[in-house]
Amino acid sequence: MAVINLENIAATASITIQLIKDYSMYESEIISSNGTIFQSTDTDTTLTLRIFKGVEDITNKITDIEWSKFYFDREELKEDISWRDGKQNEKRIVLDKDDIEGKSIIQASCYSVIDGNRELVSTARLTFIKISDVYVSDVTPSGPSDKMMWMDTKVSPPVLKIWDETKKIWVSSGTETPIVKNHIRNSNFWTDIDGYYDIVNKNTVGTPTIVSYKNKKWISMQSKNLLGASGGLKQEIQYPVLPNSSYMFNCIAYKDSNTYYSGNKLKVTITSINDKGEEAEIENESITLNNDITSVSVPFKTLNDTQKMRVFVGTQNNRRCWFYVTELSLYNSAVYYPWEPCPDDVNNQMNVKLDNDRKSVFNTLTDDNAYKAIYESGDQYYIRAEYITPAVASQDDFDKLEKTVTQLSSTHATDKSNIDKSITNLQSQLSTLSNTHTTDKTNINKNITNLQNSYNTLNTDYTAHKQSNTTDIQGLRDKDTALQNSINALSSTHSADISSLDSSIQNFKNTHSTDVKALQDSIKGLQNTLATLQGTITTLQSTVTSLQNRVTALEGANKTPPTN
Repeated sequence: MAVINLENIAATASITIQLIKDYSMYESEIISSNGTIFQSTDTDTTLTLRIFKGVEDITNKITDIEWSKFYFDREELKEDISWRDGKQNEKRIVLDKDDIEGKSIIQASCYSVIDGNRELVSTARLTFIKISDVYVSDVTPSGPSDKMMWMDTKVSPPVLKIWDETKKIWVSSGTETPIVKNHIRNSNFWTDIDGYYDIVNKNTVGTPTIVSYKNKKWISMQSKNLLGASGGLKQEIQYPVLPNSSYMFNCIAYKDSNTYYSGNKLKVTITSINDKGEEAEIENESITLNNDITSVSVPFKTLNDTQKMRVFVGTQNNRRCWFYVTELSLYNSAVYYPWEPCPDDVNNQMNVKLDNDRKSVFNTLTDDNAYKAIYESGDQYYIRAEYITPAVASQDDFDKLEKTVTQLSSTHATDKSNIDKSITNLQSQLSTLSNTHTTDKTNINKNITNLQNSYNTLNTDYTAHKQSNTTDIQGLRDKDTALQNSINALSSTHSADISSLDSSIQNFKNTHSTDVKALQDSIKGLQNTLATLQGTITTLQSTVTSLQNRVTALEGANKTPPTN
């Protein structure tokens, strides 16, 4: 019995889901704040890029953005490389009027990392015209110069035309916003060429291979030692073709540096096919290549009876060549448009990754055969035995396993019941604690209220007592003052009486010497009386002292507040 690794299955499912997410349809648009035609009074416009994945606006999530500007140089559309400076990865840029050379195309290319590779996910472009350099009229200009632009307003919508001095004709550049799409499938060789291209003269060029260079995939066409007819790739266009209409084929290519392959011309042939299946060659050009990447553009016009087209790209006759080609495009326009994938290729990439192309699935799961656990033989895929953990299981093993599962299931049910009971008990205890807490809180609040009331009563009593004591102390002080005045008056009165008495005695002695003794006895009696009076005064002074002590005690009591 083989042991299945569920983690690997989950990982494979995760890869599949991620592929679906990564290959959802991307779209982008450029919004110009001041339109696409510069008049003489215009100075600049602000370009804002917006990027969508399905219906979601992901502008803030895309950080790899390339801005490009293309302009016309005779029949060739060239890129102004220096214009890119300072604009890469920006989502908003300012386009000056001076940036426009008659008619220019501004393009924003958005990239994202998919399956670990930097992939172009969306392209947006706008065509700008400097109206001050365009002759606008419904009458054909006389005496035109090369590359003169004429906005023909006798048709609706107006059509921009460019004078071709070599051919002495006005070449239509389409309306202001032509709708074009790339007619060539698998134009950047994102998957195998099978089903998209036919190999021409395999004996001459062998089987072209796909290689990676500068973040692009290229088809490598290398002639064999046996010289002969030209060889390469051809594709019959599957989309409706308009007769007597302007088209343009484009690609980028470069020559291998191996000097053995001295041929340096890439051959491009366009063939027209009518409804009877009859073929006619429309265009046949040979473009000189070097070791640097070269842009190739071949404009042409279909015949009156053209119903289908076939495109050939390859080597020249009897030449040893080694070329690399990618980003093929065929647009229904006489104007060059930068490459973008065929819309159907974008829609089908996810399906090809997932199930339509078995080899692509195999390459994805094995990282292009880097992981050896899975291998293919013929039309079948197999798992190598050394990557599978073998196991031998008897009926007893299965019975034990079933019993263990049953026990675990029963234990789990019991544990769940116990946990549910514990939760119920905890909830009941929590409810009881909550009720008890509520009762305790109520009692505490009552006690606090009672204590506050007691304190208020005590404070009121203290205030009244303080006022009463203050009145008593003042009365005692008044009484003490009166008593002291009485003592002083009595002392003063008795002092005068004693002095008068002494004087009377002396007079009496002088007058009544015989009665001296009797008088002395009287004096002694008076002295005793005086002694008695002195005792009374002492008693009164003690009483005053006692009253003063009481006053002091009461004043001390008034300074001590009541406690609560």
